Amino acid sequence: MSTQCEVGLEQIVEFLSGQTSPSRQEELQNHFDSGCQLCNERLNSLKEFDVEPEPTEHEQLLAQPLFDTELQPSPIAVRGEATLTRRRLYEAEHRICLDIQQLEVEPGLFILEGQVLVRGGGLDDVADARVSLYRSGVLVHETGVDELGDFEIPDVTSAVYDMKVTTGNMEVFVKGIQI
Repeated sequence: MSTQCEVGLEQIVEFLSGQTSPSRQEELQNHFDSGCQLCNERLNSLKEFDVEPEPTEHEQLLAQPLFDTELQPSPIAVRGEATLTRRRLYEAEHRICLDIQQLEVEPGLFILEGQVLVRGGGLDDVADARVSLYRSGVLVHETGVDELGDFEIPDVTSAVYDMKVTTGNMEVFVKGIQI
């Protein structure tokens, strides 16, 4: 006398894709291990389709300068406050814009404030963006952006830097930023 299996194909697919609760996952695994021929045949046939997805590579873009101005410090600057000394705007293939402001805290020491913008995109497009600052190929600072794409990098000394912004599946590079 044969007993009918109550585990449906949909449950097996959910099991294989990890969409079941841990307790249900264990329950189904025990059922499969018990030797249910129908379920094991279904499992084996579905496993043939279980292919690891190809890792997505980041599209690499080089940002070009659109606007660069060196500002003279105000003679009326309040002691202890940072003064804006330079502002730069970069764009990568009409898709990603970077607005970087260089603020001098004291002679030779700066804060970089910036914003990452995705042309035609929304706030979700920059939600998990990371901004990395490199000096001579060595990572000196990495930070995330806030919900508006804003970031801040403190304690930057005078030197030439490269910046990388990683957002979604894109990496945007800004080469040769003179601070």
